[in-house]
Amino acid sequence: MDLARTPSALGARPRRFPWLEARRKGIALLQAAVFHLVGGTLLLSLMILAYVIKRTLGLDLVPGVDMLPDPEIEAALEALVSLLGG
Repeated sequence: MDLARTPSALGARPRRFPWLEARRKGIALLQAAVFHLVGGTLLLSLMILAYVIKRTLGLDLVPGVDMLPDPEIEAALEALVSLLGG
């Protein structure tokens, strides 16, 4: 008696539905989008905090020379605050 398994027909094999693969890809895409949105927001918040601390303490990259355009940066921050409803 042969104990080897006989090959099964293609129809008897379990199928992987294409919508399951599409769902996995969609979930991965959504996770990547949320990761980048949260990471970008966190990075922007840290950059704003660093700029506010720099302005508060009066620090310059080169002593005596202000290399950052403070009026333009402040205008951009005010526009961001008004855009966010503040």
